[in-house]
Amino acid sequence: MNKSIDLKNLFDDFWQKAPELAPSANLASDAKEIIRIGGYGRVLDVGAGRGQLVRALIMGGADAHGVDISSVAVNQASAMVPGRFSEASVLQLPFEDSSFDTVVARDVLHFLNENDVGVALREMQRIARKSCILIFSRNDDRNPTPQTITQDRSWWEEQCLLAGWRKHPEYLTEGSYETLQHDWGRLQILLEKIPANAVATYPLEALAEERDLHMDMLREVGERSDAHLVRYRWAAGYIRTGDRVLDAACGLGYGGHLLRHLSEAAEIVGIDGSEYAIRYASANFSEGLERLKYEEGFLPECLAQFPDGHFDFITSFETLEHVKDPKALLAEFHRLLSPGGRLLASVPNDWSDETGEDPNPYHYHVYTLPRLKEEVAEHFLIEDIYQQIASGCKVRLEGDTWKPRPRKFRKLSEDAQDLPDSEWWLITAVKDPVKAHLSYRETVYGESHNPPKLLEFEAAYRNPWLVRSMVEFPFRIRNASVLKIIAEEVLSNSDNHGFADEAAALAVQGYQLIAQPNPQASVVEAAIQRLHEVLARIRMSPHQKRWQISLSYLLGQLLLSKGDRKEALACLTSVSSSDISDFHPSLGTKIVDAAYEAGCIAASNDDLLQARAHWKRGVERAFSLVQSSATEFLGDIEYPQQFPIIVGVEFLDSAVRCVRALRWSSERFERPANQLARHAEQNWKWLILERAQALHSQELLIQERDEIIARQHAILQQQPRIEQLNEVIASQAKMLEDRWLVVEKMEAMIKERDEVIQSQRRTIEEREREFAEEQKRQQERLSVRVKSRVRKLFGAN
Repeated sequence: MNKSIDLKNLFDDFWQKAPELAPSANLASDAKEIIRIGGYGRVLDVGAGRGQLVRALIMGGADAHGVDISSVAVNQASAMVPGRFSEASVLQLPFEDSSFDTVVARDVLHFLNENDVGVALREMQRIARKSCILIFSRNDDRNPTPQTITQDRSWWEEQCLLAGWRKHPEYLTEGSYETLQHDWGRLQILLEKIPANAVATYPLEALAEERDLHMDMLREVGERSDAHLVRYRWAAGYIRTGDRVLDAACGLGYGGHLLRHLSEAAEIVGIDGSEYAIRYASANFSEGLERLKYEEGFLPECLAQFPDGHFDFITSFETLEHVKDPKALLAEFHRLLSPGGRLLASVPNDWSDETGEDPNPYHYHVYTLPRLKEEVAEHFLIEDIYQQIASGCKVRLEGDTWKPRPRKFRKLSEDAQDLPDSEWWLITAVKDPVKAHLSYRETVYGESHNPPKLLEFEAAYRNPWLVRSMVEFPFRIRNASVLKIIAEEVLSNSDNHGFADEAAALAVQGYQLIAQPNPQASVVEAAIQRLHEVLARIRMSPHQKRWQISLSYLLGQLLLSKGDRKEALACLTSVSSSDISDFHPSLGTKIVDAAYEAGCIAASNDDLLQARAHWKRGVERAFSLVQSSATEFLGDIEYPQQFPIIVGVEFLDSAVRCVRALRWSSERFERPANQLARHAEQNWKWLILERAQALHSQELLIQERDEIIARQHAILQQQPRIEQLNEVIASQAKMLEDRWLVVEKMEAMIKERDEVIQSQRRTIEEREREFAEEQKRQQERLSVRVKSRVRKLFGAN
């Protein structure tokens, strides 16, 4: 319990005396994040202070307003942005119900009395239409008074859920799942308003009755709810634009809700065997929506209603262990997926007890990673494996006993020799697109004739399903080994000769070869020879023309990699001069890159005249391509394709390198040799690549830091046990010392007794010797007496 504070007078005094504060370092990023989560709608900043966040939100495009308990702050804010600020307490906000799309409370609620937090949260819920964002800056020295509430994240989340909110679909975007293990620094909680009818029908008390079977993880607190939510966050990253998605065994439907918000899926269907779960999901997440729907049915029987290849993506988290025949379910998933479609599944990792059985009465099977991989591999190509821990798992080094462990969500490396301990295993798997026997259905780009020529996949490919699985970078299979398998399957079929299928597969192989750190010259030479063969038989349709240019550029790269600069220059020159009018301007990236690289080779040959000719061609080609019409570039302007404009920006960015090279090589300037390489890195593509590499390095450092923190945490958790063991060891040491003293005394006694025994033995030996001598003397005397007696008896005889 914390005591009440007169916040109005406190903050009036603070804002009256406070100097002009510089904007918080987080202000601009907070404004962007609020707009990203809540959109460009109407936003209320509760505890607006001098209005700096409101101003930043307005500058970002939101219709922002502010409210503050301090009249001094409201007057100061109104002087900067008039007509947008009101004086009021968060406990009684002067606005109509559902007045704002998003309500923000930044560094406000932790100054309240704990008893008032629920009142404030319900009041914010009343005036919000969609979202609420709570931000707490811990121990900010600019605050007028220390925070009266210092509770952790779980306490705040519990208060929010009790007040009728649920976690927002973007809840886990503030940081990785693992960093939530450590409740440090700045705290941000993202909330979503539950439909009024749903929260009235399904209060938290009603959910408690279903907990054994179903939980809405958006209305739960702690590691396990976060573990389930992050899976759907992870899954959304695999969904392609336009995918049809099945969430098998969807439970209370929160997963489908997350996938709808976090992906561009065209349709999401959640199926579960519980009538209660489907009613709850429909009321809470899909009312009035066409894109998301929930259906009741038992797996796998209920899936028979869908035709072959109906779905492009299936999630099935913690399902296989619940069905009697998981192999039959996996076979049905394979039937339902389109070629190249993905399955994401999870299972508990060896939740068996000492009997070898899972004590959960709803689990029919005990899974380990080898079993999961074996069953999935019967139908799919396994793409990736992930390890996940919420709060603990079996630890092999401690006799396969359950031990507390920190949160973890990590991809396993393909060459991992020793499996880590894990609470769950997650797997991504792909339906082999090469074995496709279904009519092609365009999902990613919509109408395949718009823009013309660029999207005519059915005409160019024997198997157009390969486009999204093997060709297009944003959508294709991520695992290089699986990609290689598919490419080899395509190339091994002579029926693909001359088609785009063969060219695309060869491009995959070629770029994987270039990425190798130490490729053998013989392997590179074989790839070059095959490229020549394929280029010789390519048919000159628009897509084949595309692949002729792409493979010629690849050929130039491979020639350069083995030191054949002359042939590489000729190849790149040919590419930079190619006519792409029969295809699409997006092929300009290869044209402009080839021109720049050809110029660099010429410059290194000390032929600046030729080098400048190549660079001029690169600039001229780029600008000629930009002059294409919007329809030719983007298709229907009402629903334009986005990737061609992205590619257009990329080849213009490549042209920047040519422009810089031309300036570098101009007669007006001296030409330090090192400057050309520096110019090559001064375009967005290379800067973004460099930034991505830096972020990757930073991610690795963060993971290493988190692991160190986790180990330190584990050590600290073991400290009481260590101290207890130290006491036991000290006690045992004292006991051993006492026993050693006893042993020493016993040894002294034994030694003393040994000496007595030795003395007694010597005495006995002496007495035995004396006895023997006495006995001998007595025998001698007896002998004399006997002889004397005999003489007397027989005398003279």
